[in-house]
Amino acid sequence: MNLSEALKKEHSKAQTLRIGKYIGNDRQRFSEIVNLVRSNDPMIAQRAAWVMGTHGENHPQLFLGHLSNLIPLLSRPVHDAVKRNILRVFQYVDIPVKHEAALVSHCFDLLLEANAAPAIKAFSITVIVNLSKKYPDLLQELNAWFQQNRSVASKAECKRIEKAGLLNKN
Repeated sequence: MNLSEALKKEHSKAQTLRIGKYIGNDRQRFSEIVNLVRSNDPMIAQRAAWVMGTHGENHPQLFLGHLSNLIPLLSRPVHDAVKRNILRVFQYVDIPVKHEAALVSHCFDLLLEANAAPAIKAFSITVIVNLSKKYPDLLQELNAWFQQNRSVASKAECKRIEKAGLLNKN
């Protein structure tokens, strides 16, 4: 299957799942979809990100070899789908120590970005909460962010904060 052509052909959940089934556990095919996520063509990058995001949930081990290529995309002007799906997979990946600081920094930057989509912020919160199991001080930083932004936080953000035990139900 030519992945680029398959992505151009159709933008649907069925097509995303077909491509994911084709990729399976094949590292080379997964690398190909990651390269398409990094494409300069926004349509291809967006569609490839959806495939990567849904596939990465079930096969997070395939994602590990690509962290140094994907983390920097979180600070670049790419389609929201790219950021959303990268963060989506990070919820399921055990982040290697060498990538933790950069990832946390990007997640907090995205939380502070006024125009970031609620799903991007919600996934950023989950990534921070997951890393806080190893670094408990992150919860204090996350709580400080939330206290400043509580009035404008989305339902998804509030749910993630509540799940982390940071939401004071007064």
